[in-house]
Parts: sequence; C-alpha cells; structure tokens
Amino acid sequence: MLRAEPVRSSTPKAMATGAIALPKAEMKRAAKRRRNWGSRSCSKPARVGEADSLTRGSLGPAWPPRFKVCRKSPMGVEPRVPRTPPRGLDPGGPMSQIKRPARPARTGPLRATCPDDAERILLVTRRVEGETRNPLALLDLAPYIRRYAGKHVEAYYWEDLPNRSYDVVGLSILQHTAGDDPTADLLFLKERYGGARIVVGGKWVDTLCEGEREALRDAGIDVCHGQGEPYFVPDRPVVDFDHYPAWDLRELQTFMGWDAETQKLVYRARPEVMSTRGCPFNCHFCHNTERKVKFFSPERTVDNIELLLGQGCPEIWFQDDIFTLRPDRMDAIDRELGMRGLSIKGACKFFCHINYVNEKSIETMKLFDPKEIQIGVESGDDQMIRRLGKSFSSEKAHAAITKLLDAGLHVYPLFLLAYPGETRESLDRTLAFINRLKPRLHKGAWVSYYQPCKGTAGWSEATARNPDFDVARNEDITYVDPNLTREMMIDYRRRMMERPAGVTDPEWRTAEGPSPVLTA
Repeated sequence: MLRAEPVRSSTPKAMATGAIALPKAEMKRAAKRRRNWGSRSCSKPARVGEADSLTRGSLGPAWPPRFKVCRKSPMGVEPRVPRTPPRGLDPGGPMSQIKRPARPARTGPLRATCPDDAERILLVTRRVEGETRNPLALLDLAPYIRRYAGKHVEAYYWEDLPNRSYDVVGLSILQHTAGDDPTADLLFLKERYGGARIVVGGKWVDTLCEGEREALRDAGIDVCHGQGEPYFVPDRPVVDFDHYPAWDLRELQTFMGWDAETQKLVYRARPEVMSTRGCPFNCHFCHNTERKVKFFSPERTVDNIELLLGQGCPEIWFQDDIFTLRPDRMDAIDRELGMRGLSIKGACKFFCHINYVNEKSIETMKLFDPKEIQIGVESGDDQMIRRLGKSFSSEKAHAAITKLLDAGLHVYPLFLLAYPGETRESLDRTLAFINRLKPRLHKGAWVSYYQPCKGTAGWSEATARNPDFDVARNEDITYVDPNLTREMMIDYRRRMMERPAGVTDPEWRTAEGPSPVLTA
C-alpha cells in the first residue's frame, strides 16, 4: 500500500505548478506496480470499469463505472467524477462561465490503490422507513479505510446486500427502534457471509451495558465501541481530522441505488453534509454524547459539497449539531466555495444554538444567505428548559431569535413536546412563546414528540415515570408522560404548528406536514 506523505518538488517547473513529488522509493514501487499490470494499463484505451476489476480480483467487473486507467498517475488509476451541473442550472449558463482560480497543492496523505489480496470489507446500515438523510458515518468511514488501511471497501443499505464474499462485514446502528432486532441482524450476517468477521458499531453499541456486549462477543460478534476509524485502522489510533478524506462517489451511488441494467440512480442525491463531529452541550434528550467537537478541514467539507452538487442536489443541508460554533471556520468554508466558483447562497440550511447568536456569528451567517436556520428552543417554559439540560432561559431564546429575524434571516425554531415532567401549564407557556414569534416566522415552528433515547438522562427519567413505550420517529407518539394524555399531546402540537389566519405561504408546515428534522 502506498502510504508516503507527499513532498513538494523543488524544481522550478514543479514550484510554479504546485506539483507534488513522491520519494524515489515510492516512485519505484509505483513504476513496478504499473509494469505488473502490463499492457492493459498502459498500451490500450481504458474500458469502463476495467481498472477497478483489476484491483478487486475475483469480485468481477465494477459498477457503477468509477475509474479510468491513467498512465500519468503514479497510482495507475484516477477517479472519474462526472461534472454535471446542479439541478436547475443550465449546463451552458453562468456557472459554466466561472473560471476557477488555481488552488495550492494539498499536503495530506495520498490516495492508495489497494492490492488484489487486501482485505475486503462490507459496511452495512438499515434504511429507516421514511428516512431522508445520508448515512454520514459510512460515507466517512469507507474512504478513510481505503486511504489509511489500503483495503477494498463497499457500503450498502441492508435491503441491497450484495452476493459476494468478504473478509469483514460491519453493521452500523444509530439507534434501536421498535420492530428492529440488531442481534438477529448480526446473526443473519454471520450466517450469510460464512467465514467473514462480523462487527457491530454505532451509537447503539455505546448504549449497551458490558454484559450485553459480552453476550455479543460470545456469539462471535466483534463489538466496536466508540469511533470506527481506530478499529479498522489500528495503526492510527488518533484520527487526523485535518487530513480526513472526502467522500467517494462510489458510496454515494450505492446508497442512491444504482441500477446496473438501466444505468440510472433510483434515488435522488441527498443534500446533507457535516463539517464537524460532536457537540459541546449535554442536552438530556439527544443521542449525540460526543462532548469534544472535531473539525474537518474546509477543503474536505467543500469537496463533499461539490460532489453533492455534481449529483444534482438543489441545496446543501449542514448536519453539524452547531454549524455556527466557530465563525472563522464558516468564513473558511465560504472562501473555499468562492475559490472553486461554487455558491450555495440561498440554497443551504444549518443549525444554530441560542448561546452562539451574536454580532459576529450573525454577520457570518449572512455570508451564506441561508434558506433556513434551525435553532433548538425545545420549550417556552424555563423549568422544562432546565429539565431538558439546556443552558439558557426562554427570554434569552426569544431575544436571540429576534436578533436573527431583525438581520433578515429565515429562522425555523424547533420544539420538543412531552419530555418527562411536562405539564399542561408548561405546554401553555410553550404555545404562548411560539405565538409571540409566529407573525415573523416564514414557515412557523417544528414541534416533535419526545422519543426516549437509550443512554441519555431523558431515557432514565422516562423509564422511571412510564416504562411502557417503544422508540420510533418523532412524529409518532410512543412515550406518554403521566401528567399528559395522548389526546392532549396531539391537540397542543396541532395548535403550536397551525397556520395563522391570512397566512397562505405554502412553505408553512402544519402538524400534518412532512418532518424536516429528526431529533431522536
């Protein structure tokens, strides 16, 4: 596997072009690799998928076509990414006329070509019914393993499991919901893929007690507790987020349902990206328990944005828990977009936090001209806000939202209904809070039903007050606090989300509308 750090060439020509030179030893190994591939890689025109079938050995021809053989590349192959314009843009229109300025050469590790005998890894996750988001964890992990471990990696949704043999099969589980049986899924994978090592990871694993993890190990299942990167690349126990590889088109296409017969994608590309991991706050209802925030490079973030735009995404949705955490990083992403001649102004959404609304952050938000800023308020009752683990008051929340609205930004506040301890009085205060803002909101407020999430303080409170519940989407009622009734919850949510008289904006979401965000 090619693992060398790139070294800048000192020749005048290389310095002028920003070229990167490999150490001589690595150049010799690359040349030997090309010779071993023989005339197919150098003397004949490349056929679609040819190089990938060479690197994957018995796995057969690759789909969808991702590579062309490249004589000039020291790796022997180079990715072929279609440069299609975002949906709604004329290929010959203004975007095609933009000249992109030269960018400095990257200094991160180089992509590697996997040898034929490298381990073959399959990454799998279930597609939740009605889910509208990208499987971000697997989109991150697959190219990371390729770059730093030199292994063949494929990633699929559960319903698209391939009929091929693998050395390792990993199942990623965010949360166990009603109707799912993760243990049965793991045993099925173990039977289906014979001698493959089966491993389970994701947030669900972090909620298991040691006895439950031990039971999985006794069944021959590896348990990946924490980040997946050190498990698959053990010689890099610390993840280098500055040089984390961008997504690969191949995963985006498999998750979009590439049909080999029609050569078309079944699903539209989804617009979600993340520029960070983790959240510094400790909300009692949230499954994100990573307190330390890790930042991906602005270049990597824009790489992913460019990939999504090239696949027809009409907008970009930053899924960071708090995208506005550091205005300087937002500035850097905006500059990188400009250097590439890309613009997502008026076509992006992101999350903000009440505690991070100030003059500097507002000015930076305006650079993006967001279509929508989602901000978690959760309740208009101060006692409930404290129970939820929030660190602000209802008045501070109202003042922060007012500042955003005064700046001309579109704000979409988020609320959580029926958390343990909720009462009719607290619901009345939340309803009054929303009604104060409604005249200025472009499409109202989103109200979710509380869904207990295992491993959180809210789960402990919910199981103590009413243990008879399942876990589902936040548009469904599963947990009913002893202070409330199901009918009361439905009525308050309807009143909180109803459209005011005289408002005809089709963007306004009522209680019967589709869910724009999942909080559990």
